[in-house]
Amino acid sequence: MNPQLKTSENLTDETMATCTDGQRRSVPQCTCNQQCLIHTQGQPKTTALSQIDLGPTKMCSGSADQSDTIEQASSNKANKNNSLINVPLIPLKMILFTWYAAGACLLPYMTLHMKQLGLNMAEMTAVYAILPIIQLLGTPIAGFIADKTGNYKSVLQLSLATCIVTTTLIQYAVPARKTSSNQPAVSTPPMSNATTSSMPTSGPSTTPASGMPDYGHEQDNTMDTLYLVTFWLYLFIRVFHQVAVGLSYVLLDTTTIVLAEQNNSSYGRQRFWAILATGVFSPICGFVIDNYSYVIAENGEKINNYDPAFYFFNALTLFTLIKASMIKVEISALPTNVWGNVMPLLKSANVWIFLFSVFIMGSCWGFLESFLFIYLKQLQAPNYLLGLTVTVGALIGLPFLYGSDWFVRKFGAVQLLIVALVVYFIRLVGYSYLNDPWWCIPYELMEAFTLHLMWVSTVQLAYQISPPGMLATLQAVVGGLNFGVGRGFGSLVGGSVIVFYGNRIAFRVVGSMALITAILYASLHYLFLQPLEVHDKKKVNRMIGGGSSDQLKRTNSLSSSKRRRQSAKDFEAAKDIEAC
Repeated sequence: MNPQLKTSENLTDETMATCTDGQRRSVPQCTCNQQCLIHTQGQPKTTALSQIDLGPTKMCSGSADQSDTIEQASSNKANKNNSLINVPLIPLKMILFTWYAAGACLLPYMTLHMKQLGLNMAEMTAVYAILPIIQLLGTPIAGFIADKTGNYKSVLQLSLATCIVTTTLIQYAVPARKTSSNQPAVSTPPMSNATTSSMPTSGPSTTPASGMPDYGHEQDNTMDTLYLVTFWLYLFIRVFHQVAVGLSYVLLDTTTIVLAEQNNSSYGRQRFWAILATGVFSPICGFVIDNYSYVIAENGEKINNYDPAFYFFNALTLFTLIKASMIKVEISALPTNVWGNVMPLLKSANVWIFLFSVFIMGSCWGFLESFLFIYLKQLQAPNYLLGLTVTVGALIGLPFLYGSDWFVRKFGAVQLLIVALVVYFIRLVGYSYLNDPWWCIPYELMEAFTLHLMWVSTVQLAYQISPPGMLATLQAVVGGLNFGVGRGFGSLVGGSVIVFYGNRIAFRVVGSMALITAILYASLHYLFLQPLEVHDKKKVNRMIGGGSSDQLKRTNSLSSSKRRRQSAKDFEAAKDIEAC
């Protein structure tokens, strides 16, 4: 036996193995038997990557005919990556395409639908403030369950089914406040005993519909009840809808990371298809709503009906649910010592500033998602322009996503996050000076940095620092901070500023938050966090134990592009061996 290799009798907790699920863990924790990537001379659980004899290397398939050199393995991998179609990832691409297409059809119109139901600005702000709190609790818990069982597919299917049910309830079960004879309801059928409600900021006011007798206080009390039912029923259903949608995005992100690693591809190239779907379906949905789904009031006003957005969402989500049953993803379940792996992360300054920046970027994104369309409508933007903004933001991101690995290697993930914060500032302040809504297009092009490269960098950093068996949990936390709590905070702060100072000031306030965070992150990263790496390294090494070597490399990559590139080379070497 090669003297450099360790046998099963003298394995230690520091001996690492890279397994077929893409996770690196101490060999005593490896339970995949004959399927570890790092097996040499037919000996299972033998050695760490750094201890491999770089001569002829035999994989754990057990066949003596399958020995190859490292050079041959690299050649095989290159040929595989140069192929036009990665067949095992086709189902994943289809799932990402249909799910993100569904989101592109519905999510941009949720705020307009709330306004259509009769909710005022204060109520919409309250909804967007409450939802993230629930999502931050619900999504990580569901992600933890997925990690605990290791059965991502079943949890994903349940989540997608919940999306369909709750979307249907939002569309049909919530009564619209605004009904009258001269302005027909577009969300609920007109009723003979209905009253017309305005959208006040302080309380409901009612006027009798045409031809209806005035029942005085009894009618006012009934209207007060209906007024409250609309808000509370919508909020109740929307809570479950938000948790289900957020969890679906998290689980698909996690599944994409794992399957991409297992099939020698990248996360960015899979997300390419998700963003392509966004660019294709968003304008289609906007065109249908603009031209085929509206009613004309007696005063000649054109009132859009947003039901097609719900139809598109349910149909595409149903297709996603069906295709989700065809994918196979194997992820290790949670380790027994959960807190032993989590505590070093909680004590890392690098991790905390990273999470805080994700939260602020989520606030900027949430503010735009909640109020940009309303702002553009006030500038007399047509609905097809609203869909076009989504398309432009999606299409500009495609080449950046396809080459996202190059950007991360060239500039570093942390640097890309700082750039995203600065570009958010430019984008938000730019919106505040618009007079013609069509000038929003140049600012939508900036999504290449504020969304696409930002999220690829965020997901990769979260993957690098995730403890063994807790990938979905950490992705849920990061996703909850960005798309949940961050979105809610941005909506709450932005909505409050809009109420008191107007739209333009609100855009500038939220943009200033991004700039201040960028300065803070850059200052801490370049002046303080990098010198602290060695100190944090020793603490992580003591606390994690068997997983220290691997976890250490992941943690260091948060602030050192040089070490990240070296770690990437090590991982690529492991994948070269797998290619054998």
